Amino acid sequence: MMADVQAVENLTLELSRVFQAKRENVFRAWIDPDELKHWWGPKGFNTEIDTFNATPGGAYRMCMRAPDNSEHWLHGEFKQVSPHDFLSMSWIWESGDMAGHEMLVTITFTAVGDATEIKLTHSNLPGEGAVTAHSEGWTSSFECCDDALAGKA
Repeated sequence: MMADVQAVENLTLELSRVFQAKRENVFRAWIDPDELKHWWGPKGFNTEIDTFNATPGGAYRMCMRAPDNSEHWLHGEFKQVSPHDFLSMSWIWESGDMAGHEMLVTITFTAVGDATEIKLTHSNLPGEGAVTAHSEGWTSSFECCDDALAGKA
């Protein structure tokens, strides 16, 4: 059985999106907790930030609260923070079938004229179901971020 688990680990999700906002503003939306809480999580979710220190080695802990009021807590550590260019952090769910499994999220921020392309890599996903769930979550979160950056949220 352990061989089966190992066979499905280390899956990676890669997503990209262009935001019609300057790179500095998009980067700030990811590292400023006051901005982050306005868009983080899929549409309809609210985010509560317990701890958020976006510096290398800094910790974060937050809760995404679903429309049905269920809580989805996660925490991790910022591994690398290169202002306006790059961000990486560990990602650990506190409950559910992925609880305790450490993943890594990396985001690059590239200026494209006055817009910004982000490339997100979510690695060490524990299975295909996790890839699908995180793809749906990140895609919806990107829509929320886009709305927040455009002043719609």
